[in-house]
This record gives sequence, structure tokens and C-alpha cells, in this order.
Amino acid sequence: VRFLQEKRAAHPGDNYPDAQIRDRIDRFLRLVAGQEQPVDELWQQLQALDPRFTDVSRYRGKVVLIAWLAVDWSSRTMELEELYRKYHDAGFEIVQVAYQNASITAPAVQRDKAAMQRYVAAKQWPWRVVWDPKDSAGESFASYWGQNTIPALFLIGRDGRIVRERPGRLTRDEQIADEIARKFP
Repeated sequence: VRFLQEKRAAHPGDNYPDAQIRDRIDRFLRLVAGQEQPVDELWQQLQALDPRFTDVSRYRGKVVLIAWLAVDWSSRTMELEELYRKYHDAGFEIVQVAYQNASITAPAVQRDKAAMQRYVAAKQWPWRVVWDPKDSAGESFASYWGQNTIPALFLIGRDGRIVRERPGRLTRDEQIADEIARKFP
């Protein structure tokens, strides 16, 4: 945190590069802060994305995978289905923050948001799906939380904090298993 704060202070100007650097550092600071204390702001943002998403208490004390991805990535959604089946009974939940694949290389049906919403409704996944109105990676929910990959997957532990990425090549599956096994008061 101190390193990021020092870097942020080194870019005090209002010019484009300084403002852009400060914005990126602020995103990473949010992520780091979320690893040190419960991320209530994250839940508030999810509620803002979908006003019907009111009962966040059902996620308290559980391990939650926040998955920001386009709904057209069937291999990713199949992975989510497998993780859900494997760990749900042990206290695991998923919240998918979906976005429309607006890429011009995507098939037309995948660029049609209404068609994708019908697809999600038809799938009837057992997890909550909320839609990110910012279909651009740079302005998205995930980006706000310091995630710059597509898809962006991050874990919320039973303690309400973002789980730190551990050194080594742990799979998402291993991270979930480790977090479920971790003792929580």
C-alpha cells in the first residue's frame, strides 16, 4: 500500500499521463484495501448494477467467486458450473458480473445484449448473474477493482475480504478448496 501511495504521489499533475496513472493506482489500492478489510463497497456496487440484488447477507460467511466475463464464453461458464457443483455444499457461491461481448469479431447473436439476456435466463444457472452496463473492459466493474484481465475472477473469503493471490501456480479450484478449508471464527 505504501509503495502504491508513493507512486501515486509522484504523479500530481492534471495532465493526461499523470491522471491516468493515478486512476490505475487507485484501482489497485482498492483491490489491496479489499484484501485487508471486508469489501462492503463491492456488494454495494453489485446492488447498484441490479436493484433486485438485495439480499447480500446470504453471502456472508461463505466463499464467493466474483466472475466478470461475457456470457458467450461457454468454456468459462462450464468451468463455473463445475466449481459450483463441486463446492456449493461446502459454502461456496458464485456471483457472475456479465457483460455483452461487443467485439466486432464475435458472432452477431453474441453482440445482441437482449439475446444474451435471454440466453442467461434460459440457462437458469444456480448463481446470481448481474449485468455490467459498461461493456468495455477499461470502464468495467472488474477494472474498478484493479482487475485487468478478461475474464476477471476473484475470490471473497468467508471473512468478507478479497483473497490474496498466493505465490505459485495454484488453480482457481485449489484456491477455492484452500479458502473453504481455512478456519473462520
